[in-house]
Amino acid sequence: MLDFLFSKKTKQPEKTNEYLRHTNITDYVVIDIETSGFRPELHKIIEIAAIKVINGRPVASYHSLINYKGNLNPEIVSLTGINVDSLKNAPDRKKVLLEFYDFVGDHILVGHNITKFDNKFLWFSALAAGLTPKKNGLIDTLDIARTTLALNSYKLEYVCNELGIEVKNAHRALDDATLTLMLFEKISKKISSAIEPIYIEYKSSSPFGQKIDAKCITKKSNIDSEFILNKTFCVTSFQPFYTFQKESDLQQFIVDAGGRMSNNLTLKTDYLIDCDPVYVSGKEKKALEYIKQGKSIVKIVSSDEFLTLAELK
Repeated sequence: MLDFLFSKKTKQPEKTNEYLRHTNITDYVVIDIETSGFRPELHKIIEIAAIKVINGRPVASYHSLINYKGNLNPEIVSLTGINVDSLKNAPDRKKVLLEFYDFVGDHILVGHNITKFDNKFLWFSALAAGLTPKKNGLIDTLDIARTTLALNSYKLEYVCNELGIEVKNAHRALDDATLTLMLFEKISKKISSAIEPIYIEYKSSSPFGQKIDAKCITKKSNIDSEFILNKTFCVTSFQPFYTFQKESDLQQFIVDAGGRMSNNLTLKTDYLIDCDPVYVSGKEKKALEYIKQGKSIVKIVSSDEFLTLAELK
């Protein structure tokens, strides 16, 4: 079926990469996700789906939306059809990730652009939820398509259309996982050598490391600080100071001292720690507006003021 893609007059050079080796893959899980944006360290997974294949046959599937608070980019809403209302009653990220990890186990994961997108999002989402990322073997149908097919585009819908796979409801996780499964089944038959999974670890590109979700910070030790005890803190514009080289270090210190951490500024926030003396963040503007309106007694403190109040200097 793919003969029309290659010239019959000229023998195509043999293409080799890390995938074209000698392992027969019969047990695997095909996955796909939808996200609130395109940056794994900043944006969040809002939908996840997986199809388990055993002995070459699909045997089970997993699908869930993920709770998301805040506004979604209109481009994402238009692309996926997922809106804030459809996510507000969905289970939280940690619960979904635990269910997902239980479903996939140690199986090889197959996905379209999985190495640079889906699995990277899973890796940083796990870290943000206080979980240990899983290092499953990965097979990327995007890389295989680029290696073996001569096409004008390698987007999932385009490749599927070119191979005669009917595309329905693109950009929904379970539908795209189904497309990827059909693509993998079809394209793997065209490869003379078998396919070998690859294994990847991801490192944060942020100079301050990966930000940890505040609600996932749990107490690890006891620190005596009357200033922090039973107070709710929020952090904005984090920059390293004192021994706190990552925001999660500061969050951990506060929780260990009996305080509470919040991702967002609310009327119940007692202190907003602002580490940047120049940039006025959205949280700082919100705090100033609350104070002006008499709605909150939140105190905005600099990193130096925090150290003094916590008796660290």
